[in-house]
Amino acid sequence: MISLDSNVLLRYFILEPEPHLARLHRQSTTLLDSVRNGELEATISEVVLHEVASVLTSPRLYRVSRIDAAEYLATFVNLPGLRLARGDRSLFLRAIEFFGQHSAISMADALIVARAERQQIPLATFDRALDRLPYAESWEFQD
Repeated sequence: MISLDSNVLLRYFILEPEPHLARLHRQSTTLLDSVRNGELEATISEVVLHEVASVLTSPRLYRVSRIDAAEYLATFVNLPGLRLARGDRSLFLRAIEFFGQHSAISMADALIVARAERQQIPLATFDRALDRLPYAESWEFQD
């Protein structure tokens, strides 16, 4: 079992022409092919999922559409060799769904809302962009 850093996934998803980056793309492809085939078990954290989504969709970096980034991430999360804590696969997939469908929220927000939904508890937030998601409620406290 190995834990994957976000740079391994980014090198896999993005092929760049620079020779050293192309070499890293080949290495990450070999590694993730082993995870896809179930020959190697790997895991990731929520932080990696957030960072990869942020970097892929960054207007200053790769400018991948949110829909494409969500598709890449969902495919990855479903790899046979990817091992996650109980319930995390469905949590990650739900967060990826939110992220792909709602342009105003970050992957971090999507993960927070997906966790509140899974726990079936309301999320108190001042972020109006989250109002459209289940379990998120804008709160106004009385002074």
